[in-house]
Amino acid sequence: MPIRPTGVLVCHYGSMQQSESLVSSAAVYSAKDAAELASFLDHAGTYNTGPINCPMDDGESAHFAFWSRTARSELTVELSGCRTASNGTTFRLGVALTPKLLKLAGLAAGD
Repeated sequence: MPIRPTGVLVCHYGSMQQSESLVSSAAVYSAKDAAELASFLDHAGTYNTGPINCPMDDGESAHFAFWSRTARSELTVELSGCRTASNGTTFRLGVALTPKLLKLAGLAAGD
């Protein structure tokens, strides 16, 4: 992530069975906590450039909108299937948030 975030908004979207609607949202105003989330997401999973096929993906996701005083950066993490993370141009596979980071992001552990 090219910015040093001072906060992050996390929006949790449900699975296809839940019409992929907004389930919850949480704002993290702690620069330390936002930076911890950003650092984890920057280094989680494995980088991938090829096609991805995730048959067990039910559409559940979390959208992270990081901000600083001068910039903004967005990232989506798929919470099922291959558990990908993407900013739209870069994809990482196998991203699983730890229970601590799930709680920090306002997501229930086990999502």
